[in-house]
Formats: sequence, C-alpha cells, structure tokens
Amino acid sequence: MPAASGDAIVTAAVSTPSIHVLIVEDEELVAVTLRRSMSRFRNGTLTAEHAATLSDGLKQLATRPFDAVLLDLTLPDSAGLATLSTVREAAPQMPIIVLTGAADEDLELRAIELGADELFRKPCADFDALWRSMRYAMERARSARALRESEQRLAELSRRLVEVQEQERRQLARELHDEIGQTLTALSLNLQQCARDNQCNPSGAAVSQALVWDLQARVRNLSLELRPSILDDFGLWATLEWQFERFAARTGIQIDFDGETSGARFAPAIETAGYRIVQEALTNVARHAAVDRVAVQARHHDGVLQLTVEDEGTGFDATAARSNTAHFGLMSMHERAALLGGVVTVKSQPGRGTRVSAELPATPVTM
Repeated sequence: MPAASGDAIVTAAVSTPSIHVLIVEDEELVAVTLRRSMSRFRNGTLTAEHAATLSDGLKQLATRPFDAVLLDLTLPDSAGLATLSTVREAAPQMPIIVLTGAADEDLELRAIELGADELFRKPCADFDALWRSMRYAMERARSARALRESEQRLAELSRRLVEVQEQERRQLARELHDEIGQTLTALSLNLQQCARDNQCNPSGAAVSQALVWDLQARVRNLSLELRPSILDDFGLWATLEWQFERFAARTGIQIDFDGETSGARFAPAIETAGYRIVQEALTNVARHAAVDRVAVQARHHDGVLQLTVEDEGTGFDATAARSNTAHFGLMSMHERAALLGGVVTVKSQPGRGTRVSAELPATPVTM
C-alpha cells in the first residue's frame, strides 16, 4: 500500500533519484563536454550546473544542494591547491573530483591529502572512468553521512537512556520511601505497641495484617511495573491482555483488541520487544492523543509478529518527529525493533490520528 504523506518511514521510489553536479571550470568547451558526456550515463536524471569562477561556484554551493563537484584548480580568481582548500572548507562532506591540466604527482598527492576524492587530467578522454569515480565518491559520501547520522542517533539514544535510567531510579526511590517505607513505619509502630503491652489485641493484629497485605500489594505492583512476571510465565498474548486491562483501569481509555489467542510463545527477546513497543505506543496515546478508545491488533503470520496500535486522536507530524532526537519514545521503539531485524512504522498527521505498526521476525518456540 502506498505510504501516506506524513509517514515516519517512507518506501523508496522505484525511479532513479536525480543527481546534481556542479562543474567549476573556466573553459566553456570543457564544461559543455563534461555536461554532455555525463548526462548520457543517467538517462536524463543527472543535472549539471556550471560556474566559471570560484566565487560563482561558492555562491551556487551556498544556495542549492549538490551531490558532487567537478573542480578545475586553475580559475580566473583562484589557482592551485588554494582552490581546493576553499571549496572543501565551504562543503566539508561534498565529493570533489579535481580536474587539472598539470602532470604533477606531488600536486596530486597533496590534493588527496586536502580532501579531493579523485583527480583527472585534462583533457578528459575516459568519461566512463570519470563517471565511475564520481559515482563511487558519492556512494562513499552517502555511506559516511549515514554512519555519522547513525552514530549521532546512537549517542543521543545512549544519553537519553542514562537519563531515563536515572528517572526510573528516582521514581523507584520515591515509591520505596513514600509508600513502602511509610507502610513499614506504621507496621513497626504497631508491633512496638504490641511489645509494650506484652500482647496484641484483635484490633491491633488486624491493623498489622492489613498493613502487611497493603505492603505485599505495593511490592507486587512495583515489581509488575518493572517487568511483569506474566510475560515470562505465560507469554506475549496473555501479557498484552493483562496490560490492556490495567491500562483501561488506569486511564479510562478503552482498548478494542483484535488479536490471536493461540498462546504461541516466542523467543524472550521478541516477546519483551513486542510488549515494550505496545506499552510505549499506549503510553503515547494516554499522554497526547486525547481519545477514549484505541485499537490494537496483534498477528503472527509467515514468521512475522505484527503489532499495531491505532487511534483517531490529535496526531502529529511523524516525519519531523522521526528526525527529532527529543522524541525518545519513538526512537526506543525503532531501536528495539531494529536490534531484532524488525521495523517500526509510525504514520500520523496533525488532527488525523496515529498508527504505530511493528513487524518483528518471530518463530514459535517451545517453552
């Protein structure tokens, strides 16, 4: 099904993407020849702009995106390696193919050191080699950019993970102190009173027993919040139904669940990821969607576990949120799925609700 506008993950188009090249060359004949020779390699999907001076080239680099630069080192307003240094400073990650009329190996080595991806001597006769070099340079640049972006996401995810861990520790400390600690204090005082009286009257014993039961309930709830034991004991399907009951009781939001009840078990990592992804999606619904109902679908088909959480609430700009590292919840869902070879797709638009879909590779196992 075609991806709607606003999808967080958009399927790549089948058509070949356009490539935009800047040719910085003061010899008009050379520039025209280069443009004509390159266009035949891309079936019209390559566009080339021409700048006859360094200043004009820098102006074009500053005003529109390019995928690569073909750069003559000798221009009317700049000459030699200074030309390369200036362009590299203006476009640090841009693939640069240097064109030079000088047969100077020392110059060529220094140009590589300054950031040139490849060098060709004019006049260029082997346009196939020129195109291959430019294509390889662009692929290297794309790979390097993807690696940098991945490293940035990983660093941000690690930073946010530390923050979340500290928040959870603070919350756990508050609950231990404010709830369990106070109950233990009351129980201790009651037992001290019994010790002073050398006996516990029925009412005092009843109070102590009630405090113990309350303490047990609080510890059990705290344990379930950290990790529900039902997930390990009975698997994902039972845990989801248990989760939906607790969610509805806590938030007042009803869940329309369409899912399997086969009881099939999966690897612990898959069950944990599925549970956490649905949990995070429901948390976002409660915080942001402003709805009283949410639909959840769960399926296992052809070795793929499919989970979907959909609401008709306020929605948001999913594409912008996907690129914003502040949206830790979305990041965590994507990372959980990616670590297992799966994918999470978030579709949303302001005022048109949100749909979170996860697909995880899952083979039933015997527990």
